[in-house]
This record gives sequence, structure tokens and C-alpha cells, in this order.
Amino acid sequence: MRSVVFATLIDKKKWARLRGEYVETFLRELRSRLAKHGKKLAIVVDGRDPSRPTRWNIDGGVRTAGSIQWSPEQWLATETVDEMCLFTKAAGSDIKHWADARQTQKSKMTISAFRTRGDLPAGLPRIMWLGRDVETGFDWEAWVDRPDEKLAAEPAASLSSNDVFARRRLLTCVLKEKTELPLEKIALAVRDPDVFVRRMALRALAARKDSAGIPAVATALEDPENSVRVRAVLALGELDDPEAVQRILAAISRDNSTFQFHFRAVPEVLKKRAADGRLSKADKDLLVARLTDPQARVRELVLYYFTLVGAPTTSSVRLRLLDIIRDDPNPYARELAMINLRSRFGAAAEVTNVLRKVMAGDKDHAVQARAAVALATAHRVRPDTRAGTCRRCRFFPSIR
Repeated sequence: MRSVVFATLIDKKKWARLRGEYVETFLRELRSRLAKHGKKLAIVVDGRDPSRPTRWNIDGGVRTAGSIQWSPEQWLATETVDEMCLFTKAAGSDIKHWADARQTQKSKMTISAFRTRGDLPAGLPRIMWLGRDVETGFDWEAWVDRPDEKLAAEPAASLSSNDVFARRRLLTCVLKEKTELPLEKIALAVRDPDVFVRRMALRALAARKDSAGIPAVATALEDPENSVRVRAVLALGELDDPEAVQRILAAISRDNSTFQFHFRAVPEVLKKRAADGRLSKADKDLLVARLTDPQARVRELVLYYFTLVGAPTTSSVRLRLLDIIRDDPNPYARELAMINLRSRFGAAAEVTNVLRKVMAGDKDHAVQARAAVALATAHRVRPDTRAGTCRRCRFFPSIR
């Protein structure tokens, strides 16, 4: 009741402005501290109404920052922010208004616009999404990966250029078959000082599908940059490497391995290999062997991968899953072992008995809940011999 009364009495416009004043105070303090370190501060605002936070493209447009109103006109004359970016829905007249206002007041604050296409006033910076436009080395007029893509062929000699953008453009042209480059030179680019060049070289090696590129890709699995390692394992999925699973297991065992690598890139590769018939019995045996790995994370990951590609339905695997459910100190491993046991071995008496015991007595309440779900679904599905999970139930544990 109190909150209802408060909402009725408050002046929403004054409340929004008060919040805006607090934000402006914070921005001025933050900008002042950043300036001491040679850093600048930019803010993205609603392109149609710069006095408000931008709307995000969900449910017709939602101001996720809440009801806030500030005074960007004052920012032109004060040291609040170094740059104000007008977000995507800004009309040409809005952009011109702020560009003219900046020039009239001789303001030090930069006005920029988030616009991928279309003309902007002279000298006004264009803001674009990070991604292909940065990685490819081409400017926005090239429309990379668009139907009207316009790429000028970059000469092969650019590989030795000191211009990092020229090297990026070259590897982009190699990927898109606009410039020829021997595979051994592409492989050398995997060790380029620039992270985007390395990533583009791995894309090119993956597109070639030539097994001669495997050593370079394998080396990139140990790259110090996470995104390069991710791109390397994805490239490995495109190449016919008999040691792919062994390399993947080595990579997930390293201390610098990450969530994106574990739960996004590797699953994509394993599922692709399984779908293509390239995930052999020997590969699965390698995974099975890691069910007893001393690293809890590795055991957990292997169990997760088996939910995607199917654990072998052998008595030794069944016994190992039962052991994990009973004794593994890692609750995530116990959860995943139950899912594998249920999906691959069905509602056998041994399976249902252990699920009942876990449901009643596991020390982790989340594991008990998983056991209850696994027990319920075990009685309405039967094991599927195809790679993947059960035929009628696509139950996967959430990764907490």
C-alpha cells in the first residue's frame, strides 16, 4: 500500500530529472578521473530524444536504464562527457541539429551517430557495431557480408605490410577468394601480432579444408587470446583431423580455457563431427577415459558433451556414471551423470533405484531436484542409439 501511495504522489517528470542530475554528477566525476589517465568518456543517448537513455529493440522499445532525463544542451558547454553518440533511430534533421549546435557553441564535446548506412554531416564520426567491419580491415562503404558487398582485391604483398588493416584486408580477400595466397603463408599469418589477422587466417584455413593447415590450427589452440583459441577449435571442426578430440581434451584441461570455449565452441565442433560421422568410437573412448580425470572441470565438461553426442551404451560407461552419481564431489558432474544415465540406459531398475536414492539423500538440493526430473522422464522415454539425447525428451541441465 505504501508503494502505491508513493507512486501516486510523486511527480514522475521531476523524479526523472532528479535521477538525471545524479547521473550527470557521476559522469562529470568519472570523466575528470579518466582524463588524468588520458582516457575519454562517451555516452549513447536516444537518437530522437537525446535527453533520455536510448531504447533497446525489445517489446517495441524499452528504456532499460529506467526513467531518467538529463540536459545534453548543457553538456556542450560543460565537461560532462567527451562524446555524445546519437543512437540508431536519429533522423537526419536531429543529427544536423546537434552537429550545428556543437559548431555554433564551439564545444569540445564530440557529436557522433550510430548509423551503418547513409550520409552524415562532414566531420561527424560514424559509430558501427564491433565485428566484421573491424576484423576485415575494410571501411563501412565495403558493406562486408552484405548482398551489395564491394571489396577491392588486396595484393598478396600486403601480408608483409606494416599496415595492420592491409593485412586484415588481405586475409579477408583470401577467405572470399578474391586474392590467391599459398596455404603456407596463410598458416604463417596465424602467428601474426594482430589478433584479428590471426582470427581471419584461421577462418581462411577452415574454408580451405586442407589437412595441411592442421598444424597451424593446432598451434593456435594455445594462443594467448581466447577469441583466437575459439576460432581455432571451430576451424578444427572443418578439417579432417584424426587427433581433433585429443587436441580438444588437451585444450579444455589448460588453466586459460574459458566458458565460451567450453560451452559454445567445443560443443559446436563435437556436434558437427557427430553429424558428419567423424566422431569415431576411438574419439568417444578418449572422452570416456576423462570421466576419471582428476580435474573436476574436465569430468563435468565430458559429461556435458556426452549429453550432446551420446555416451557409449556399454556396461563400463554405465558403471562409471553410477560411480559419479554416488561419489563425485562435483555436484554438476553428479547432475550430468544422471542425465546421461537416464538418456542412454532408460528406466532400468538399477537406474531408477539410484535416482530415487539421490532424490532422497544427495547433499545438494539442486542435485536432488535433477534426480526427481530424471526419474520422471526416465519412465516416458527410451534410450536412443543415435548421437544426441533421448528421442522424445530434450532435457538438458542448466549450466549454473
